[in-house]
Amino acid sequence: MPGKAAKMSKIIEKAIKAGDLPPQLRGDIEDDASVLVSVRRLTDNGFTEEFEDGVLKAEEETEGKPFRPAGDVIKELKVIAADES
Repeated sequence: MPGKAAKMSKIIEKAIKAGDLPPQLRGDIEDDASVLVSVRRLTDNGFTEEFEDGVLKAEEETEGKPFRPAGDVIKELKVIAADES
């Protein structure tokens, strides 16, 4: 997504009575208690737009680069950890 400006998912927050929530969201909160509800749009994959854009950008940046096996990365991290202790 070159040239695309990062956009923020609009978060809507509203104070409502707990009794206005479905029981599975309300839990054991009393019906007359005030609660703050936040709503954010998710993508079809169930992520925020910012997170999904970040993943796509990372995929673009690493496309065609060689994959490092996990074992090699772990060995390198162990060496770094040993040097720091």
